[in-house]
Amino acid sequence: LNAFHNFTRAVDGLQAVCWQGTLMPWDSILTAPLRFALAVAAIAVNIGHPGFDNAFLVDAGDDLASCYNDISPLENMHCSRLFDILKQDSQNVLRHLPSEVFRDLRRLMIDAILHTDPACHEHVIEQVRNLCREGYPQALAELPQGDINVVNQAFCRALLLSGDLSHQTRPWDTANTWADLLQSELRLQDQRERELGLPISPIHDSKPRRSDLQLHLGSSRVAPLLGAQLRLFPALQPAASQLADNAVRWAEELREASAEQDSSSASSTKAGDDRARQIVSLLDTSRPLPLITKEVEE
Repeated sequence: LNAFHNFTRAVDGLQAVCWQGTLMPWDSILTAPLRFALAVAAIAVNIGHPGFDNAFLVDAGDDLASCYNDISPLENMHCSRLFDILKQDSQNVLRHLPSEVFRDLRRLMIDAILHTDPACHEHVIEQVRNLCREGYPQALAELPQGDINVVNQAFCRALLLSGDLSHQTRPWDTANTWADLLQSELRLQDQRERELGLPISPIHDSKPRRSDLQLHLGSSRVAPLLGAQLRLFPALQPAASQLADNAVRWAEELREASAEQDSSSASSTKAGDDRARQIVSLLDTSRPLPLITKEVEE
């Protein structure tokens, strides 16, 4: 059983998607079948996870990576496992839907799960930022159906990804329970990389403290996404406030740990403080949106 990517985490992610969806509120944007399909995708988003990331599977020449030609092997496998389950009549919770509706939902579910690949995170974030710049969700009423489908796709990608990353927006003790479990799972991958003589990812090689890793993830993934969503849906403020509070406390935790060591830890402390400030800044909707760094394709 994986320490982090397991069924308990799946249920936690499902709850986060439904909670954030209710806050948006998603019933004013997404149809009831699409909301239900997104909930199904949320609980299956890490189904069958082996406890290793895509880079490890590719570098190790794992059968899973070979099966999907090194392209998002985990996310492709999650989709395949989910729809294998849904092929069984006794398990198919979408069987009551007309075939054309099921086909559209399947496409959106697969697309959203594939975009939980960390390689796609920047793309998802920039899509949400573009929606902010274009005046959504208020502009939805003026759109033709084809454009509404594109916007719904962006909303689904962002909401499923934010649920997948939601452990950082939990209350302090819960967030740190998940952080410790993630740290444990990463240590096992680090150990296996060394045993196989594989390239060691920088974040594993540096042996970061819990607070280091959480500030890195918060500043590079969670806060950029949640900060963009917050501009569209201000009711997500409770999640943003909790993330900001956690970031400040992780920086304090890092300072306290560094104070017990020599002065060489000063650079780590400064980096932690900078990342905490960056997280708070990204969640501040009074600040201008970051500039577009490159064109985002659909």
